[in-house]
Amino acid sequence: MEFAIIAAGEGSRLKEEGFSLPKPMVMLDGLPIIHRLINIFIENNATCIHVIINDFSAKVNAYLQQIKHTIPVKLNIIIK
Repeated sequence: MEFAIIAAGEGSRLKEEGFSLPKPMVMLDGLPIIHRLINIFIENNATCIHVIINDFSAKVNAYLQQIKHTIPVKLNIIIK
């Protein structure tokens, strides 16, 4: 089964509240939210996970590139 994560927002509401990281990188129980979601998809028999980010998501893209080879399914990063 294929899953998708749309993480192309600007995170403006979180910035207004003082968060410096993009929303997908906010830590929750020791992991960035995006990694927790990827783990949930893997636990639910994902074969491929598509992640859509924007040009301004350098931190998210760098993190996804870092973990891409450590997860057991295909991670397709789409920059729009």
